[in-house]
Amino acid sequence: MKTLICFTLFFLCQVSAAEPAIEALIADSPVIVVATPVFEKGMPPMGTASEITLVKYSVKFRIQKILKTDREMKVGDLIFTRLAVHVERPAEAEFQIKEGQSKILFLRKTSYEKDSFENTSIWFGVMPYTEVKEMTLGFDIKRVTDGKTK
Repeated sequence: MKTLICFTLFFLCQVSAAEPAIEALIADSPVIVVATPVFEKGMPPMGTASEITLVKYSVKFRIQKILKTDREMKVGDLIFTRLAVHVERPAEAEFQIKEGQSKILFLRKTSYEKDSFENTSIWFGVMPYTEVKEMTLGFDIKRVTDGKTK
């Protein structure tokens, strides 16, 4: 079992070692969190297509884990997000925000409201959460920021 864990960690370090796209995304995202959506009265957010492949959502998320931040925030905080997400086929359920389903959010502060954020990339700013992604991002965040995050 220890051998498998060591091999997995070694593999993850090698995979994340030279990825300029993720480095740029981390550098451009002052806040990176794992969060679950919170629906008002059980109603999911409605996406509005403002362009052919760009769908915009306004949804609250409850923070589960903070991977990187430049401000005071804590696990359990409720944040309001404005997410713009690139989808290939807007008519299909390609991208969904489901209650209780965690996402990794790459965010920057907006000027709209006190706890309001928007995603930093329409391509990669909202990712489905997995423990492997969290672990890999943790290594990358430490490397890109030299371990200097709040």
